[in-house]
Amino acid sequence: MNRARRNQAEDTQGTHEGGNRAEDGPLYRHIRVSSKGQSRSHPRALAPLKTGPEFYTAKGQRLKPTNRSLPIDILGKPGHALVLRDAGPRRKKELEQMAPDKPSDSASPMSLAKIYASTQVDVPSSAEVLQNIHELQPAEPVLSRRKFEALKKTLYKGFTKTQLAAYIHRSSVMAKNKDKITQVRPWVLEKWPWTPEVDTYWGTADALLQGYVSKTTPPKERLATALMRQCWGLGIQELQSQQGYLDVKVQDLQFDLLMLGNRRWLESISKSLFEPGTQIELIRSEKVVRIVAPKVTAELILQEINALLDQAHTRLLDATQIGPRRLDQSVLDEVGKITNTVVRYDKSGKNIQVSWITSPENQREGLEDLADVTYRLLYSAYSHKQLGDATTEVQPEQYEVGGWYLPDYHSKGKLAWKDRLAEWARWTVAIPRRGVMPTVPIKILSDDLPCRNLDTTPSRSFAPDGWSSEPQVTTKAVFGHVLHREPEPNLKDSLRGEISKANLDRHLDRTLSPIIPPLKSLAALTANSEATATQTSILLHFLPTLANSSLPSLELTLLTDPDTNTVTPHSLRATSRVATHDILLPSHAVDIRLTNTTSHLLPGSSVPSACPELMTFLSSSDLRPQEGILSTPPRPPPFRLPSRILSSPPTSDSSTEASYIFTGLELHRHVSTSVEGWKLSYTSIEAGQGGGRRAELALEGIRTADDVDERGMPLTAFDKFERGVGQGGEKTSALPSVAEGQRGAEHYIETLSGLAFGREFSWFGEMPERERGDGDALEGRGPGRDGEI
Repeated sequence: MNRARRNQAEDTQGTHEGGNRAEDGPLYRHIRVSSKGQSRSHPRALAPLKTGPEFYTAKGQRLKPTNRSLPIDILGKPGHALVLRDAGPRRKKELEQMAPDKPSDSASPMSLAKIYASTQVDVPSSAEVLQNIHELQPAEPVLSRRKFEALKKTLYKGFTKTQLAAYIHRSSVMAKNKDKITQVRPWVLEKWPWTPEVDTYWGTADALLQGYVSKTTPPKERLATALMRQCWGLGIQELQSQQGYLDVKVQDLQFDLLMLGNRRWLESISKSLFEPGTQIELIRSEKVVRIVAPKVTAELILQEINALLDQAHTRLLDATQIGPRRLDQSVLDEVGKITNTVVRYDKSGKNIQVSWITSPENQREGLEDLADVTYRLLYSAYSHKQLGDATTEVQPEQYEVGGWYLPDYHSKGKLAWKDRLAEWARWTVAIPRRGVMPTVPIKILSDDLPCRNLDTTPSRSFAPDGWSSEPQVTTKAVFGHVLHREPEPNLKDSLRGEISKANLDRHLDRTLSPIIPPLKSLAALTANSEATATQTSILLHFLPTLANSSLPSLELTLLTDPDTNTVTPHSLRATSRVATHDILLPSHAVDIRLTNTTSHLLPGSSVPSACPELMTFLSSSDLRPQEGILSTPPRPPPFRLPSRILSSPPTSDSSTEASYIFTGLELHRHVSTSVEGWKLSYTSIEAGQGGGRRAELALEGIRTADDVDERGMPLTAFDKFERGVGQGGEKTSALPSVAEGQRGAEHYIETLSGLAFGREFSWFGEMPERERGDGDALEGRGPGRDGEI
């Protein structure tokens, strides 16, 4: 081995010599020469042998290397060897002795502090570090991706994890204090930051970092990104321009306000914000409003929703003024659907809280708001009951047993709002096909109800106060389905056996769903008789307060002029009693409800003088039926009415001041014709969502022969009433004698039977058939008309 080292050393030495010799001539170059397709290279001159350090150390001993030549050649070159000579043990390094300090300064504390300070490195304080980080915050909150990444790199390399975490902690404390000072919407329970929609690779549990860090992002880089997002609110422009979602959790009341009806409040939000893909989601289970849109759009939509909720109003209604019994929440929810409000009891349970969203342009001072509408709907349904009897009978009588209740699924829109909460059914029986059994006409009622009202029609005389001297009794028969209410859940089990026995239960509540025949049938009916022109009127209803519940209800009729869009009073009716008698015809298409109304009348010409308070109420109202605007004040002033119409029997001729509540209005479109000398009227009624929309076909107890003007044209009931006033109180009787009245009542019932059984027109999609040549007994033997619908 020593020989090899000796040869290498000599070779190295020779190389150094050769190198020195090469200084006189040109330097060697690495040249590739081509020879028979192969390249060759000439070797460079050997570099001098490097002997290494001056001493080597091994086991505490020093070894000094020395080059020696060998007397032999190694690989054709002189041999060299590296000899390591022992140079003795390693000497320890002696420390330099410092000169002693001066005695005068060694005992001074200030000198020690100066010495310590001079030996320390200049390290910035924590406040300076936080200030340095804060100075890097850009003025613009939205950066391009390139600038965002460059700023993150600066934070990543310029500060430690501890410094970044300390800045985030200080910023979070300052943000909490700022939130206490900043006015936050009271209905916002929690608001999450806008989050872009990204794939699962960029998904993270922190919504603030969604799309900015991945699952493999290092902790320090995640910390720098959190500082930029959480403390500075910085965002990447490319991310914020794409689709994302913003979630806001609100209180129950505000969420229910946004859920009202058909989301009418969306109309107040600018349509320019709803780009393709933009939507608002209402998550009912979590009370969360989610806005799916780019960040800027989502923030603008949220601002408009907040501005919309700022316009919400809440009023408290005294529950004792509606009824002593606590109403179910289902009832309040139904009223809320009608009025587009949120209705519920407050925490005390003594008041009903009504909340709604309104716009300033729809508000008019002095007119009723949605809380007033809610109150009158509840009051009319649960606080007042009209005096009168309600009876029923089945024609023919044997059909009172052996039938069943057929559920009704198509009359919800025709019923009052309270009746829509229940399930209804019609009493029916199974019958053979049409034409097999002859039709039995309706019999005169056992108590002669129509006769009693038709043959004793009182005279139309009027007292000096303008009101009719005696109460008027009018009769009207409306065609439709008499529906029976299903029992309450707590009574259903006890009554199930009785109901399932196919027996009619007379104790169930009843209502009427009006039915009209096909319009082609009505057109054929009026082909041979003169029909009156269509007349439009508005009926305003007033009910007495709870303190005066025994007073009659008031109904004001206003005639409208379609050309001028004005209304004029036509009559005021004070109704003291309404008796209904339902005639069930389970084997036919329709039933009949007979209504007898007892009332005092005040003609429209006398309303300004007899009831000026009512004119004050009308002057404060906004009634424009042609424009669909019918608004009134919430309550009229107290009316001064004659004492004789407020009590039965009359007590005196003086007047009494009575308080009433406005409970709604109806828009009627009326046309009439004559059938067998009796007035057949068709009325389209729009009572709003609270009262339903329906059309009624009614046979009134009025002879059309008495209702013609000087030209022979038929008069309406209103025109006839006005004519009676113009005759100075002269008595006009509908029928001249009791005998004729009896015959008139029988004729009225016969006409009523013909209409109900389809002799004049069909209640279905075809006209009644005439008698065939084979003599088969068919329905519709009356003067029917051929043809089909």
